[in-house]
Amino acid sequence: STREPRHVARAWINSHAPSSPQMQAKFHLLKGFVAGAEHEDFHAQAAFVISALDVLESKAPAELHTIASAVESLAFLAREMPEIEGIERIERLRRSLSWDNGVADAHFQVLRTLSWTKALHGHYREAVVLLAHASWHANSPLMRFYVHLDRATIAVYGGQFVHARAEFDVAHELVQSIDWDHAGRAHIAALPFAANVAAEVNALEEAQFYCKLALEMQPKLVGHTSLAHGSRM
Repeated sequence: STREPRHVARAWINSHAPSSPQMQAKFHLLKGFVAGAEHEDFHAQAAFVISALDVLESKAPAELHTIASAVESLAFLAREMPEIEGIERIERLRRSLSWDNGVADAHFQVLRTLSWTKALHGHYREAVVLLAHASWHANSPLMRFYVHLDRATIAVYGGQFVHARAEFDVAHELVQSIDWDHAGRAHIAALPFAANVAAEVNALEEAQFYCKLALEMQPKLVGHTSLAHGSRM
């Protein structure tokens, strides 16, 4: 259940005083987890993640995996709340970190967020380039599903509806190869996203399919309130 990790996070915060830069950063990340999961205060969560990055960059710059995890969390939040501060930092760290295969998933989500931000500002070429870079790290059907849905969405924004429908059709071909029961809470939110994209490209039967599948997965979907989309989905 979602209550158990929340309880564990609260207990850890209450019983541990940060003693090293790494622990200080994890302290901030856990406080952010509780702010998001317990109170759905995602702006506070973003602030805690930024505090964690402040500590890591200034005192533990070699902690690649922890930094990548924090940037990934900030990227999830920035994609849902474009008004929060942090996009410039995500962009800077995307360019400066030595992204290895051990943090490929985080790199993928960071590139998706930066692409999304470019698209929202009408910079469609840059958005497509970033998505192409993200696709280099799409090492599963689920990640490729995201890439094609993102491309379809950007094509809709740019008024390229034939391209949008083609990208959606490719995404839809992948859906049967994804094990949704084990996809994880963060990724169940792809289903209402797919339903929205289907509606945008006039694939109404497919939109109903994704709505039905999302309802079947609703307990997992509603429970996902930290470090990603939140129960608002």
